Parts: sequence; structure tokens; C-alpha cells
Amino acid sequence: MVRGRRGKALLIDAHSLIYRAFFALPPMSTNAGEVTNAVYGFTSMLAIVLSTKPDFAAAAFDMAAPTNRSLEYPEYKQGRRPMPDDLRPQIARVREILEAFSIPVYSVAGYEADDIVGTLSAQAEAADMSVTIVSGDLDCLQLVSESVEAMVPRRGITDTMMYGPAQVRQRYGFEPSQLIDYKALRGDTSDNIPGVAGVGEKTAAKLVTEFGSIESLIERLPEMPAGRIRANLEAAVDQMLLAKRLVTIVRDMPLRFDPEKSRWRRYDLDRVRRLFDDLEFRALLSRFPGPETVPVQPTLLFEPVAVVPKLGVVVSGSDELRDLASDLGGSERIALAGVWEGPARTSGLIGLCLCSGPERSFYLPLNHRAGEANLAPGDLASIIGPVLTTTRLVSHDVKESSVGLLAAGIDATGWGFDTFLAAYLLGAGARDPRLEDLAREFLGMELVAVEEILGSGRSARKFGDCSVSEVAGFAAARAQASFQLQPRLAAELTQLGVDYLFHEIELPLAHVLAKMEQEGVGLDVPYLTLIGAELGGQLAAIEAEVAEVADQPINLNAPAQLARFLFEDLRLPAGKRTKTGYSTDAETLEAVRDKHPIVPRILEHRQLSKLKSTYVDALPLLVDPTTGRVHTSLNQAATATGRLSSSNPNLMNIPVRTDLGQRIRRAFISGRPGQLLFAADYSQIELRIAAHLSEDPQMLAAFAAGQDIHAVTAARVFKVDLGAVQPSQRRLAKIANFGSLYGQGEYGLSLQMGIPGEEAREFLAEYWRTYSRLKEYLDSIRAQARAEGMVVNANGRRRSIPDLQSPNFQLRQAAERMAINFPIQSLQADIIKIAMVRLQAELENRSLVGRMILQVHDELVFDVPASELAVFAEMVPRVMTGAYELATGIEVDAKAGPNWADMVEVSQAVA
Repeated sequence: MVRGRRGKALLIDAHSLIYRAFFALPPMSTNAGEVTNAVYGFTSMLAIVLSTKPDFAAAAFDMAAPTNRSLEYPEYKQGRRPMPDDLRPQIARVREILEAFSIPVYSVAGYEADDIVGTLSAQAEAADMSVTIVSGDLDCLQLVSESVEAMVPRRGITDTMMYGPAQVRQRYGFEPSQLIDYKALRGDTSDNIPGVAGVGEKTAAKLVTEFGSIESLIERLPEMPAGRIRANLEAAVDQMLLAKRLVTIVRDMPLRFDPEKSRWRRYDLDRVRRLFDDLEFRALLSRFPGPETVPVQPTLLFEPVAVVPKLGVVVSGSDELRDLASDLGGSERIALAGVWEGPARTSGLIGLCLCSGPERSFYLPLNHRAGEANLAPGDLASIIGPVLTTTRLVSHDVKESSVGLLAAGIDATGWGFDTFLAAYLLGAGARDPRLEDLAREFLGMELVAVEEILGSGRSARKFGDCSVSEVAGFAAARAQASFQLQPRLAAELTQLGVDYLFHEIELPLAHVLAKMEQEGVGLDVPYLTLIGAELGGQLAAIEAEVAEVADQPINLNAPAQLARFLFEDLRLPAGKRTKTGYSTDAETLEAVRDKHPIVPRILEHRQLSKLKSTYVDALPLLVDPTTGRVHTSLNQAATATGRLSSSNPNLMNIPVRTDLGQRIRRAFISGRPGQLLFAADYSQIELRIAAHLSEDPQMLAAFAAGQDIHAVTAARVFKVDLGAVQPSQRRLAKIANFGSLYGQGEYGLSLQMGIPGEEAREFLAEYWRTYSRLKEYLDSIRAQARAEGMVVNANGRRRSIPDLQSPNFQLRQAAERMAINFPIQSLQADIIKIAMVRLQAELENRSLVGRMILQVHDELVFDVPASELAVFAEMVPRVMTGAYELATGIEVDAKAGPNWADMVEVSQAVA
């Protein structure tokens, strides 16, 4: 089922599920004697359905009062045995469970729980939501439609079947809505509703298929052949109509679906944990998504507000622009939304909307080809620019907005809030949060998507071709959404304890990254052209070697052709298979590297080809013709760890340790007369963080003494003097040191070290005896992550890891490795971000010419005049080492040179 445009609603028929669980599960009780089998079964099902992350959730209960059905038909449900004594108190416990998970409960006198579910589902469906009904009773299948699905247990309580229209048709042979007629004919002994005499399941299904409904059947009874079935039907006309009323789930009862009441909010984990401890459901808690994995939702600090975006006032002419600048000058905050055709840095602003209040939006048209209201070039920077540099600004994606404004000549320094980064932090690492989703969740505002304005395919157009009023409405809605979202998200940041991360690290960094993107990096294109020709010759030579072995040309980029050559012609041991044949991935080829001399050459071809196409051939095409430089995009909310990534081009994956990787790095230059590249990187920062967080005495002592941590590890594991450590021993120790931070086990270490598994096992055992405190720390992170489904670093940065509870062993192991590494890697990311923010401030305060141009993992790269090298050699290490206080201290290595590869000590570079 496609998720509804306004989200997904989960509706639970709690009463039917509780009954189902009580009779499906054997008796269970706590040590105190409380019976819990129904509560346990219900809660197990709840864990399954909440893992789907619904936007809205509600549960329905019966009330102990006469219903509309029993009033019309007193025999309704007569004969049912009374509620068991052990079940009654469990219903109250289930209510506690639902309340703890922030799921509201609906009960209405005179109606049953399935009527409540039916009514709520109808209203949710009408509001363009998708709906999942969870029930212990197949009666709910009559509610199924293209936007309503039903989950019903098949056996027990957690073995479930999901029914959509197709599944209902497959099971019964007719439409979901016709189940009402089917059941009215067949009867329902559980509810004491009699069926038509002589009409069983097959006959009822046949009649429904032939006549469509009870009403049609009654009308066409004279057409039926005379016989027992017809006579029975004629005698039961009133009974059939009554039965149909009784089995029909009410969908229009006096009840309103309140989206804000039913919005699934982050629940109180401590409260849930206390309740589960009381019920002795400790292991069950791990099956639920952690509270931080719940989508960002508004808190109760604000009354829900339905916001309707207003069309922005279109500003035309310099005089109106000056009046606007004067009017906005005293604003407390201004939300802005820019409109670009493509990348903000190069496309130029089509228009800019400024919003200073719910009813105050002003659109500034700048580059509309279809409109005559464009403002004069330069007016934006000269008239509005001063306002944007002195007022607190709000935007969705401050970095992108900063880049666009910088390209328009405005250095907006007063950024006060970014809804994009706020949602990223609140979402525990959820990537690239959309303004449309936030506006819908918090404001009830439906924003027009870009595709709805521009169209798609051949009919697609550009913003510049749209009318001014179209784009003004689009931009105004986005600016108003950002303006309204700011206080709500700010409250969420404070409540979750990530406001420090937001205000001190991420928000100021966004503007720093914008300036780095604008600056770009120089590229030696002729040098790359020479490398490209050289690589082309090497690739051709390898292809000729393969053709000679195969007695025919082989396309090494065609997996099927390569697989036939290796595993059929050469008869090498085949590895795993894919849907299309034998795999030829790197792991498979590495496994047969030593089986034939041509395999290493194929692997070399693959590496050379990838580097040639990704960097050597692609980089020159990305040089901006205006600046003569490459401008990578630095992505701030694209990783769950908080690390930056880069794209177009990706400069973070250039191999550092290979000769070709170094040659590609050599192509990155200043490109400006009298300037050099200056680079500074953190020395063993992740190991220092690990020692700091774990307080491992052995690691702390090694760093305090200024010793080589890898040599120290080798000396202790191999039990030799520090001075007697062999290079091979240090290499193994280095692999183990870094592998420990990524949760690497014996198998992974044996592969990476190139030693037998037993030897790796013994090595690892001695390693953990040496660093026992580190092991305790990593084990505690693993255990906490399993319990909570997420990890939090020292600064409050969070990462949700749902696969920690996956039944798939490989997924679960990978999730544990992520959990172990996150506190370390994310803190490293925070440290270098803090350094970047402080360095940019010092660069500007001291009016230095040098600029920060790249960040790659632990390294910062600057484009610096030779005359400022001494200044940078003092300033950069000082700021980087002072960015965070670690018990191990922080060390920074700094070098300079004519390019990114050929770097030496600063004193030598100056000379």
C-alpha cells in the first residue's frame, strides 16, 4: 500500500486483540502472581506494528454498556461465556501499555471497538492518509480498500497476515465490501447471528458472486430456480436485512478523528521501562523502535495550528524594495526561501521570498524570463543585503541559502535557525529531511512540491519560465513554513538536549561550508590529461593480456562475459551466484587472486578504470568556467554519524595509500600565483577518543608518554620490548587497534591480517587482556544500544540503529559494529566541525587572505599565500587541538606544498 499523502494511520482494535491473545497463549504470570498472557500477546503485536513507524496511532476498546446492535437484536452475542476473571485486569494493563507508548484510546458508549476503528478509518482515508487496521477478528476485512489494509493474526498472535483488496479477493473471491453480505447469508455463531438455513460458506460465496449484495439478491429472488435454497431465502428476507445491519461495521458514528490527538509522538522510555520491569517483559522492550527513531513530532508546548499559506506580496521596483528594507529592518526574525534552477552557487536566484510574520511574506522576482516584474540587477545586494546581515534569519537548509546569497553578493551572517538541520538532529541521523514533511507534521500545511510547479518528463519547465505569481506562491509557502516551524523545532531541540549541537556546531558550520563551496579548489587539468592518456595505455595493455589468455577480446566491464571467462573457460573456483549468474565482485575475485596470474591484472584493471572514470576523466569536466576551480558540495545532513560527505565530485574517497591516489591528489593545487596548499590533520584522533571515553589505563599511559600506540600495542600483545617490535608486528597491532573501534571480530581480523583464524583468535584474546577497560566500554555500548535501539555520543548526537534487533545475524552484527563505532566516530566529526567554525571566525577576524577549502575526514586543507604560511602554521594547530579537551591530548600534523600530495614541513615549504 502506498503511504498516504498526509501520512499513515495505525488503528488498533484492542479489545479483539486482547481476547485473541488470552486464548492463544498459555497462562503466564509474574513472580508476584499477576497473570499477563493477554498483555504479553498484545504487546508483542504492538511491537510489530509500531516498527512500521506510523504517523498516527489510535486504539479502540468496547465499553461495558448496551450497544446499538444489542438494542435492536437482544439475542446479539447471547451465549458467549462471561469474561474470564484472569482477563479483566489485563485490559487495564493494556491501557497502561498504550498510554506509555503515547497511543490514545477511544471508547464510545453504544458502539463496539470495530465501529470506532471503522469510523476513524473512514475519516483518515478521506483525509488522504493510508490506514493499517490491526485486529484479532476477520470482520475488519470489510473495511479494506486501496488505502486501507488490515493485519490479522493467522496462528497465535504474532504470525500475521496483511490483507489488501487483492488478498481479500484471493481468499473469498469477491470484494472486501461484499463480506458484509457474505456474513449476513452465512451467519456468525460467535456473535449469535443466525444465517439462512441451508446456506453455508460455499453457497454464500456463490450467491454474493452472482448477485453482488443482499438487496440485489432479494430483488432478484423470483429469477432463481425453485427449490430449497430459494424457499429458505424467501423465508429469511427480514432476517438477512437484520443480519446485514448487525454485521456491518459502523463508519459514521458521532466521533471525530483528531490527527493531533492521534499523532504518534516520542514516548517516555523510562516510563515504558518501568512498566515492562513490573510486568517482567524485559526482553520484549528490545523489539520496539527506540523513542528517538519515532518521526519528529510537535510537543504539547504548542497548541496545534492548521496553517494555510498566503500568497506573498510581489515587490516591484527599487522604491518598493527600499520601503520593504525599511519595514523589515526592525523585524525580530526573517524567514527566507530562495528559488534556484539548479545548484544555488551557479544558477543564480530566480527569486527570493522574505517572511517576517504569519501574514507578512514578500517575494522579490529577480530572473523571471516570463515576467516583467524583475528587480534591477544589484538592487538585492545593495538594498536588502544590509537587512539580511543584521537580522536573525531562518531557512530550510542554511548552507544552500548561504551559497545562493553569496553568489548574489550577500554575505548573510545572522543565521538564527535552520529547520533542515534541526530536523536532522531530532531525527537521530535521518538524512535530508524535507520541508514538506515537517510542514505537514507540525503545521498541517501542505506545501506544493517542486514537481507540481515544474512538471516532469517532456512537459517539464524551469522556474524562470513560470509566472511570477506561481513562483511567489511557491516560495511564500516555504518561507512561511520555516517561520512557523522555528519555535516548535527549537523547543524540540531543547527538550531532547541537542540544542548545544545545533547552535554551537551545526548551524554556524552551515555558513562556513557555504564559503568553502564558493571558494573551491584549483585543479591542474593538463596534468590530469597526461595521467588519463597514461592510464588509457595501461588499461589497453591489460585488456590485450586478457584477450591473449582467452583467445578472444573480453569486455572486462561486462560481468556475464567476465564470469564465463573465469569460471567456465579457466575453470576457476566459482563463488557466490547472483540472479544473472556467477558473481564477479571484488570479494569473489580476491578469493581466486592466487589461482591464475590474470586475476590480479583484472583487479588492477578494475581499480585503474574506476579511478580514471571517477576522477581523472571526470574532474576536468567539473571545473567551473568562470572561476577555473572545482566546487564540491559539502553535505551536512547526509550521514548518520554526523560526518560530512562530499559530492559532485566526491573528494573523500580518493585513495591515500596507493600511488595512483597520490598522483590524483597531486592535481589539486592552489591555482593562484604566490599561493600554496596548507593541510593539517588530527593524529590518531579516533584512538585518542577511544582512550578518553573508555579511560583505559594502558592506552592513556601510552599517549601520555608520547609513544607510538601501535608499537606499544605490539610490544604488549607479543610480549617483547618496545624497541624490539618488528614492522610486521606493528602492522598487525595497527590493524587490531583500528579494528577494535569498528567491532571487528576474529574472522575479519584474520582476513585483514592475513593470518589463520586460530592465530587471530589468540592475538585478539591477548589484545583484549591488554586493553580490558576498552573492551568493557565497547561491550557496554553494545548492550545499551541493544536495549535502547540507538546510541548517543558525548555531545548528545544520536543515531538510531533499528537492525540491532534484526533476526538476520549478518544485519544484527553489522548494526552492532555501527553502534560500537558511533560514539567515537561521531565525536571525531564534532571535534573537527568545532575547529572549522572557530578557524573560519579567526580567519575573518584577522582579515587573512588564506581560505579553508576542503575537509576530508580528519584533515583540513587551506589555500594560503606563502606570506601567511607562518601564521597558518601557528593558528591552525592551535585551534584544532583546542577544539575539545581529551584526556590523551590532541595532536595535529601540519604540512604545506604546491599540491595536495607533495607536502612537507612548513619551514621547508617556505624555503
